[in-house]
Amino acid sequence: MKFILDDLEQPKAERVFVDRVEPRQAFWQAFSAAQQGVEEPMVLHYYGVGGIGKTSLHSQLVKELQERCPTAKYVELDFDFVERREPYRMMGLLKKKLSQTWNFQFPLFDVACYTFLCRIGEDGDQAEIESFVGGSQVLNFLCDAASMIPGTSMISGILKLVDEGVAVVRNLFSNKKQLLRSFESMDIRQLRDQLPIYFASDLRANLKKEKQPFVIFLDTYEKLVNEFAGVGEPLQSDLWLRGPQGLIPRLPNTLWVLGGREKLKWPQLDGPGTWNNVLHQYLLGALADSDAQEFLRSAGVEDPAARERICALSDGLPVSLDLYLEQYLREGTVSDTVAPSTLHERVVRYMSEEEKTACYLLAVLGEWTQDEALAFAQKAGVPLSPTLLERLCGFSFILTQDGVTFHLMRKVGEVLRQYCPTSLSRALAIRKPVAVQKQPAPVLDFASAPKKYVSLTLQTFQEEAACVDWVLDELDNPLMAMRKRLDLDTYFAVIGLLKERAAQSWSGGVLEALVDGYNGVGLYYATYPEQSQKILADALLRMEQLGNFPAMYTVLEQYQYVMFCRMNLTEFVKQAEPLWAMFQQSGNSTYASRTAQLLGEAYELMDLPQEAQTWNQRAPQGESPQSGKTQPMDTRLTQIQKELRERVQTAEFTQEEKDALYALVEEGRQLTLRIYGPESREMFQWYFLEGRIYANTGDYDRGKAVTKELRENSKTYYGETSGTYASFLFLDGFMGYMACCAQAAFSQWPACSAAFAQAYPLLKTNLGSENGFTRQAYTLWKVTDIGNHSLTEYRDQLRNLSEELDNPQDEINAFFLEFLENLEYLPEEVDDFSALEVIVDVFGGETVDPTKGTPPQPQQEEPSPTPEEPEQPESQVTMAQVIQQLMDEYKPVDLYTAFTDIPEKKLRNALKSYGDDPKGELIPYVLALYDATVTGNAKNGFLLFTSGILYRESGSNQGGVTLKDLEPFTTKGKNSLIVNAKDHPELASFVCLKPQNAAQVLNRILEDLKARG
Repeated sequence: MKFILDDLEQPKAERVFVDRVEPRQAFWQAFSAAQQGVEEPMVLHYYGVGGIGKTSLHSQLVKELQERCPTAKYVELDFDFVERREPYRMMGLLKKKLSQTWNFQFPLFDVACYTFLCRIGEDGDQAEIESFVGGSQVLNFLCDAASMIPGTSMISGILKLVDEGVAVVRNLFSNKKQLLRSFESMDIRQLRDQLPIYFASDLRANLKKEKQPFVIFLDTYEKLVNEFAGVGEPLQSDLWLRGPQGLIPRLPNTLWVLGGREKLKWPQLDGPGTWNNVLHQYLLGALADSDAQEFLRSAGVEDPAARERICALSDGLPVSLDLYLEQYLREGTVSDTVAPSTLHERVVRYMSEEEKTACYLLAVLGEWTQDEALAFAQKAGVPLSPTLLERLCGFSFILTQDGVTFHLMRKVGEVLRQYCPTSLSRALAIRKPVAVQKQPAPVLDFASAPKKYVSLTLQTFQEEAACVDWVLDELDNPLMAMRKRLDLDTYFAVIGLLKERAAQSWSGGVLEALVDGYNGVGLYYATYPEQSQKILADALLRMEQLGNFPAMYTVLEQYQYVMFCRMNLTEFVKQAEPLWAMFQQSGNSTYASRTAQLLGEAYELMDLPQEAQTWNQRAPQGESPQSGKTQPMDTRLTQIQKELRERVQTAEFTQEEKDALYALVEEGRQLTLRIYGPESREMFQWYFLEGRIYANTGDYDRGKAVTKELRENSKTYYGETSGTYASFLFLDGFMGYMACCAQAAFSQWPACSAAFAQAYPLLKTNLGSENGFTRQAYTLWKVTDIGNHSLTEYRDQLRNLSEELDNPQDEINAFFLEFLENLEYLPEEVDDFSALEVIVDVFGGETVDPTKGTPPQPQQEEPSPTPEEPEQPESQVTMAQVIQQLMDEYKPVDLYTAFTDIPEKKLRNALKSYGDDPKGELIPYVLALYDATVTGNAKNGFLLFTSGILYRESGSNQGGVTLKDLEPFTTKGKNSLIVNAKDHPELASFVCLKPQNAAQVLNRILEDLKARG
């Protein structure tokens, strides 16, 4: 049987509104200003002690709004009646109220939140997902239309419906396809943090045609902020409202009305000036004497003297008025002899002995249901009837949210426990654990009521060791599940209870250090990576001194998780190796072998195979590092990677082919994320493959957009000092570097160099100098670090770098060595010139204006390659004729000898002299068969690299391929010029920006040379 509370309750000052002139005027002034249109948000906050009348004020404002402006829309939410206050749940409640009251729709938020719930993982609550779907008309329709069931992927189904032209879906999502795709691939914390953006976007769409300001009433605001300031980031719990991505700055024409006990600290948290002219706070003080008199008169106190006495004793506090009114209505008078010093002492003094004893019992019990209270009273030998209990629960200082579970106001409970007679207090203290253990609440467990379960269970422990064992055995996995599904408000509330008990009973002990570990790993999920790492490192150090191995290894695993996610591996091995030695020396082989396994994984990621092998040999037999685990989806991922590498070789791409290619990229990215995780080596390797795909399709902007987003997100979620951020920074620089090389935009190399220069020291610090990413970052940093170097200085820099390479076959190293080899053949006359200008001029498909002070171009030794014929612009010879004349002069036996014997300077002068050939036979260079670089005319817009591949691959010692052997040049792919010879098709390929143009010119020259030969 449950309580049935009388609907005809006595009037209470907390519930019956009395005049609050100034706060009401402030509301209507703000509403009027919003009607006129304002450029900044408007937030009103009414605050004061509990029972001062904040809720009544909100109710009165709603009533006045309905009367004075009936077309205005509003929504109310009281945080006191919400058990779980995660941001997505709060927005879900607001959405539910708005949908039911005003028929608003939230399609973008619904899909984003649905995806978030599904991506929480196997720890997610399937019933919660189904409930969320059931509360959304949009999701219900989408699931039905796409033949989906709750918990499965929805994005592909929506996109399919859009493509098929389903009107409802097309209207909702046709311009949001790319955004929808990102929901399933973005970092889960990023998706969580952006939910307010999607909610605000939907709400703005709903309010677009409204002429009146929209009002949002939020009551009991102090409940939104975590009460346990010792853990987590309690003052950040409302960022979904006030933060840069929150609702308040994103909802124009909206008036916010908040109520809470404490003055908001937003100006201190967000910096001076942030909330100027936006946040207006009003302290609600005690009621005026006339207001209190009016209330007492309406409540039935006709005696003026009694009203005066009550007003004097209550000091105008609504709760005090309620207490004295109850006494007057019960006894018919207000005592003149009692002068209680505090409000709570007055509560005790006016009770009967029977009521006092029962309230002492309830104060010790703390929180109760009817059955729990009656059972405990019977065990303790305290007379308590259901009738008396029901009467007590009608007192104003006894609170309930659901009519089932009750508790006393905190201060009242403290006073009652303080005044409890010693004999009764001892009897209750002895019997309470027995009653709790033998009469547990039927549904009380961590899953259904985590805070209550932990709070009650903590009271049963007398020894720290037993409490620590309980935390490790019973709470570790549930707390991990909470972190994974980002239920951080509840998580930090539980941690706060543990921390409070540790500080009270075992300060400086194992439990306190263990709780700090849980707090540290929780902060990582809350997007405070640096603080997380520091707290965990300190907790680990304390654990090492305390010597509790199970707790120590638990904190080590938490530390390992954060350090692996942040890729701060050198610091991890520095901390973990001494702990392995401690486990080993103590004879604890289990923890020693597990620690060795973690160290093996770390060294593998650091590319130190010998060290990894050493530690893996010490790991448990038959177990492999987690990073190497394979899952059934690996086969599909391999197929995708193979298909991408094949498709990307296509010469030209239609938009349809690109869309299909990028759809495959999306699938592969999501598979890699799900199999290996966002911080894994496999994920970074995938992004490199993705970058090459964008480079080959020519969509450099798309690739840069991806890497830029990854870089910025990693800064937020992993921290600017992390190896993870450094890896994405390197990836962003690498994408830019590939774009520069493919487009011959070498003037952009300094920007790439800056990214590599920033990434390299971070990678070296966190991943070690032998890691592949570290070494590649160093190589590319030095290659692109042209700066103000002369060509000689730059070439020497690259020569020194080449001596440090231990893997010349690596793709990046091979390109670098080839590039260095090309630089070796540039003429001495340009050695003192700016390296950047020379490289742009010689290799680039762009023109760089010489800077002031640049040395003049070398003078031509021979002003004209044909001195016997004066230069006449109207009758210039062709480039083919110039080449033929040079060959006639030097009489080479073949082309190889020609371009070995003919001075390079003469060739360059010929190019300069005939760069404006009116016959359209402009070429960058002609042919170089041995390590010569073909340079070009920037105005012509194409470029040809050669590097002696033709000669070396021909198998000839000298001159193996002659002019008569050459076949017409062809093209392959988007950027390859193919050299063909008899019996040797596709003998060599050269990177070329516009291969078709180059092939046409070279084939004309080849025909001319053969005709003249």
